[in-house]
Amino acid sequence: MSFLNSRFIDSDNELSTFTNALALPARVAIIRFITTNGNTITPEDFNQIALNTEAVNEHVLELKSLGILNVEKRNNSLTYSIDQSLFNQMANQYAALIDSINSLRASL
Repeated sequence: MSFLNSRFIDSDNELSTFTNALALPARVAIIRFITTNGNTITPEDFNQIALNTEAVNEHVLELKSLGILNVEKRNNSLTYSIDQSLFNQMANQYAALIDSINSLRASL
């Protein structure tokens, strides 16, 4: 079957959406910032990122809507953390894709 005539499977769509969400340097910086701060930060912590507040808020909202960031209310304040389960799932899907490409090289 030709690739162009095939249907996309759910995992292809999920991986594409996930990688597209991280295709912007600002979003990668936000994720990296959260990881370097123990995977729990508050909205006030975002002020330390070298972007204007409006841009950070926009990117955080998008990451949250995609399920990449979890939001929890603690002591009358919001905290943000990365959904590690989702990251592991997407990393495994991405690794499987890379492995399939590498296996082509091995057969040459």
